[in-house]
Amino acid sequence: MTIPSSMMTMTQISSEELGVRVAAEGSAAERPGGATTAGHAMIMSKCGNMAPWQLRCIQGHIAANLHTGIRIAELAGIARCSSYRIKRVFKHNFGCTPHQYLIRRRVERAQRLLILSDDSLSRIAAECGFVSQSHFSDLFHKIVGERPGRWRRTQVRQNFRSNFTVPGTALGASS
Repeated sequence: MTIPSSMMTMTQISSEELGVRVAAEGSAAERPGGATTAGHAMIMSKCGNMAPWQLRCIQGHIAANLHTGIRIAELAGIARCSSYRIKRVFKHNFGCTPHQYLIRRRVERAQRLLILSDDSLSRIAAECGFVSQSHFSDLFHKIVGERPGRWRRTQVRQNFRSNFTVPGTALGASS
């Protein structure tokens, strides 16, 4: 007696037939509105690269949510793959772990805010998603090599000098 394939359980399906079904479902990735799990696996190449649209979606989500906590599961949902897969291929595509990437983006945002605003360090730390000013200061120092307050003063001095320097003369040079 032959059982129709639609009524077979997973234990009754041979590995060859399963391979054919997975390959056939791979074309579902091209369908608008989403794809099957097998289709998601087909989107990413075997060498660990993510598709360009996945990279853009992850970067956009992180940029828009720097001030909040971002979980691997969120990134996996956005990229339409498993949390395990995100952890595995993120470093290959971005050159660092998801946590390192998030911290670097937060520090970059903090650098912009330090230059453009007169807000306190604690306020900037909160706006960038750091738990406290000391946490922010420690991570900033680790990445940039200088404490945020000192870095801000240095940047302000450099910007002041570049705005008021006359070509061919040095600021503060005596005649």
